[in-house]
Amino acid sequence: MQPIAMHPSAAPHDPSPALPPAPTPLARGPARAPQPRPAPGADAALRALLDQAQALAPEYGGGLTLHLPMALQALHALGASVAQLQALFERHAAQLPRRGAAVAPRLDAGWRLQRGRFEAFEPLRAHFMAALAQQGRDATLRAALPALVDGVSGGAFHGVIRVAHAVQAGHDPELASGLAYWAVRHAPLAAPAPGHERLPLALPDWVGALQALPRGGLPERAPLIAERIQRHHQRPGAAALCDALDRSAGPRATLQALACAAARHYAGSANLTVLHVVTSAHALLALLPWLDDADGAVRHFARAVGAGLLASAHDPAPPRLRDAPEARDWEALRQATLHAHEEHQIKLVAACMQRAAEWGPEGEQDLLAASRRVVALHAPRAAAREAA
Repeated sequence: MQPIAMHPSAAPHDPSPALPPAPTPLARGPARAPQPRPAPGADAALRALLDQAQALAPEYGGGLTLHLPMALQALHALGASVAQLQALFERHAAQLPRRGAAVAPRLDAGWRLQRGRFEAFEPLRAHFMAALAQQGRDATLRAALPALVDGVSGGAFHGVIRVAHAVQAGHDPELASGLAYWAVRHAPLAAPAPGHERLPLALPDWVGALQALPRGGLPERAPLIAERIQRHHQRPGAAALCDALDRSAGPRATLQALACAAARHYAGSANLTVLHVVTSAHALLALLPWLDDADGAVRHFARAVGAGLLASAHDPAPPRLRDAPEARDWEALRQATLHAHEEHQIKLVAACMQRAAEWGPEGEQDLLAASRRVVALHAPRAAAREAA
């Protein structure tokens, strides 16, 4: 298997989960990514649009996750105007199915028994709405997140991503929807069997071992990312290997390293599973304040990332780019994304820009390369839409 070359030029479909070597760090100095302020009226517009988005079903099209509420918050974080937020909503909302009838909360402490049951979305949402009203946001998150984080890969990581966007938006109905969605798509990955654990591996060695995992007994390809993650985690030797990432640097440093490595991978491969690793690492970082066992949360997340990297090697090939992504700076990428309607682009650029602003030179080149890749990938579609 050949590792992905770290270069912003077009790359063929990645045949392996290998990550390229880290590029030369940028010169130290202040963070280069902008930190946009909300546009006039945008806070109220976001709240109103998230209110309207509560009428939408959590999935569509046979198991695809509703992205619109997450994309609205991400676009707001990029400094979108009221008109840009409204345009994104109108572009997608009319095509999406509506939720079923709301129900009264009746689950109380037994809500954990409903995890993994998609048909329980409405009672779970009602439960979390009641909990938020009675106990407040902090208490609800502290009670719920430890019971959800072991199933972080369910719904292709979208449970943790939707919850984090809702927290950042400060919107309780959307937070209830996000928690309910994470619960119904809760999909734990088993720990390695006793006696089969492996010694911790540094990130480059861990990825190399994933790449070298024997390909015998590959599972039949599943249509959805979450299903592929589950199946690849069941390959011989996969459970022990996925659990073997060295986390001794601490939860935040481990998540930062995973986010940057995945961003570097995405820049070379445009792989959709890997994109979700970047945005879910960003999301889990946002939720760590409500997780008392942060190391345990990162252990579950790293396990899911390992299985995701194994699965990504067998994903459908993404569209190929004929030309290298344009070497745009952060502000140019932000402006391009403000006019985009592609939800993955919006979420990835917003996540990368926020973390680059926080981390400065540490990983900024990886985050910038991933943002350039996703903008270039969707630029032809945006140009065609503008010309229509």
